Amino acid sequence: MAVNIPSALSVGAHTGSFSKLITSGSDFKADIEFGQLADPVDDGTYNEVLAVDFGNTPETQIDGTIAKIKIITGGAIAYKTFQ
Repeated sequence: MAVNIPSALSVGAHTGSFSKLITSGSDFKADIEFGQLADPVDDGTYNEVLAVDFGNTPETQIDGTIAKIKIITGGAIAYKTFQ
């Protein structure tokens, strides 16, 4: 059974099998790569979405298989999936 454990993410690059991302609402901007995380990470095929900008929109939620995220400004709570 998969377990989703929340983690606080701040500015910087993060990898993991994130199932959900909830932004902080504090000028959130990020580059997001969707897809199943590979091992090693660089061997994966990901769909990259650059310059996601939610501004100061409160608590925006992104669902999906997120392999990598680079937060430029703001912060988020990410739910990481563990088996």
